[in-house]
Amino acid sequence: VMLAIVLFAAGRWYFKVYRHSPSVTLVNYVGALKAGNAEAQYDLLDEKTKSYYPDISTYTSKWPMSKEMAGKMGDFTVSNMLEIGDNAEADVTLSVRQTSSSLVSIAADSFTDHYTLTKDKNDGKWKIALADCYQKIKSRSAVEQR
Repeated sequence: VMLAIVLFAAGRWYFKVYRHSPSVTLVNYVGALKAGNAEAQYDLLDEKTKSYYPDISTYTSKWPMSKEMAGKMGDFTVSNMLEIGDNAEADVTLSVRQTSSSLVSIAADSFTDHYTLTKDKNDGKWKIALADCYQKIKSRSAVEQR
């Protein structure tokens, strides 16, 4: 009986709290960047950012990271998550493979990006506030300079 209560509480926490946390949203967004999945990225953007990128086509044409990180981004970690009310901030440390003509080159640059998230007032889900943190995303230089 006690095991069932513990499992129920853990399951409730996982499905009701953790899956809807800013950390999970940020991991999903950066994972979508790594995969080049612009649709998944766009779905996680807040309304203010979507006012700059009103549709997915505009987003992919004006935000090079949306497609060009695929195959270049290595592992990433989220740290220093700070959640205050309906806002959150965190750092993402990631590596981006350097462009090279060598087939065996694995040189990579390391970046620490600072992201801002906000809780959507309509559905209560966390969203990436890209318009608010654009200047603090240092890894964008890995695709913008090419």
